[in-house]
Amino acid sequence: MPGSHSLSSRIPILPSSRVSDRRLRAPLAAFAALAVAVLALPIPAGADTTRMKNGARLHATQWWEQDGEIRYRRAGGVVGIPKDQIERIERDPSGSGARAGASPAAAALAAAAPTSPIEPPSAPAGSPEAWRQRLRTLDASLGRPGVDERGLKKEEAILHTLLGNDAARTGDLDESEAEYRLAVDADPKLSAPLLNLARVRLTQGRNDDAETLIQDALVLRPGDAVGLALLGEVAYRSDRLPEAIDLWERSLKVEGDAGLRDKLQKAKRQLDAEADFFRAGAAHFTLKYDGDRASQDLSREILEHLESQFSELTAKYNIYPASIVIVTLYSRDAFYDVTRSPRWVGGLFDGQIRVPIGGLSHLTNEAKGVFTHELTHCMVYHKTHANSPRWLQEGIAQWQEGKTTGRAAKELAAKFARATPAQLDADFSYPLALSLVEHFLKTYSLSQLLDLLEALGRANDIDAAMRSATGEGYDAFLSSWIRDVAAGGAS
Repeated sequence: MPGSHSLSSRIPILPSSRVSDRRLRAPLAAFAALAVAVLALPIPAGADTTRMKNGARLHATQWWEQDGEIRYRRAGGVVGIPKDQIERIERDPSGSGARAGASPAAAALAAAAPTSPIEPPSAPAGSPEAWRQRLRTLDASLGRPGVDERGLKKEEAILHTLLGNDAARTGDLDESEAEYRLAVDADPKLSAPLLNLARVRLTQGRNDDAETLIQDALVLRPGDAVGLALLGEVAYRSDRLPEAIDLWERSLKVEGDAGLRDKLQKAKRQLDAEADFFRAGAAHFTLKYDGDRASQDLSREILEHLESQFSELTAKYNIYPASIVIVTLYSRDAFYDVTRSPRWVGGLFDGQIRVPIGGLSHLTNEAKGVFTHELTHCMVYHKTHANSPRWLQEGIAQWQEGKTTGRAAKELAAKFARATPAQLDADFSYPLALSLVEHFLKTYSLSQLLDLLEALGRANDIDAAMRSATGEGYDAFLSSWIRDVAAGGAS
């Protein structure tokens, strides 16, 4: 899991007497490198099956529709199949596929803002190109005698909203933002683009901007279930749990939603658990902790370390999170109870930093490494808008805290010396992730690593981002790592 450590085995933990912290699990799901098994390869758990008219079958855990094609990932690249060559797509009955129907960046957008893009009223059918053509026609009609300009502007707003939704589904935040802005400019009384733009702001971590947009939309449509749910999300992320609970309860009275109901129950558990928590603040952080388990001196040390790392990481990665970063410390049992994390997880970044900690009189070097690791996740998350493969997220976080592949290089060589790029891309381990990042930095540079992250932040898939940053494709990078590890040089 992104942002996880075996911290509990390294830092003394006091017995738990109170559940603590809160959880917003979904955003990091988008970091997972989702392997697509095709044809003769084993079918992944939760994969949907695409049946071709020529009899072939393709299996994908992650696919989406774009420009008249069904697109899916294979070995880090994107493959497009014309829809007229497809007989049908069979959904996995278990429902366990990893965000089937959405690109990775679109999945991150959905995770960060828990609603699908809202369709405007009276939305016309058609394709993005047809909508753009209609917009050109409308633009040419403006100013002519007898033209209903108010009607034209409303239609323009609807078309721009549809184009923004199309861009959002593929994870292109910049394009979706631009279209939603044009929609709002054309018709400020249309609530759909306001709420959709708020979803983009949430994905970017701009909670205050999102809140203003949602409130404007709720003025137009008081009691709207989606607006209330999104406003609750802002309150939740801003550490206003009672307000989030109230808004989510109001939303659920209007329209039932199983996912929102689950979030509501978690928020209630957290509110009960954190009733007596202390809070300490710094320039860029809010720290929450149980005063019976962590002293004020320890909390001050943690904040000083985080502020120091914040300055270093923002300068190194050229990114500055828009909102205060919330950090919660709690007992081991409380962490697993509230977050529902696997028992081996010892730290987490899911939009906020959460660490099970206790029994320390001062901040050890090992504990510093954990906080640095999780804060690095925060930086990469914002840099890429959550559009980052898991190996890259975990590799960078480990490298930033000072880890090296070391003795694991021999095990990696034994396992992958004869692997193909597709086989390597389908695997994950923490040593592998670190080794891949080490290899990237040895082959290229830190500057090119930043270029890679920026390209991912523009909604590129990993292959396109790699080409943009290095001039070589993802498969070529994986192949060079395989050659290097076989020669004993990956570490």
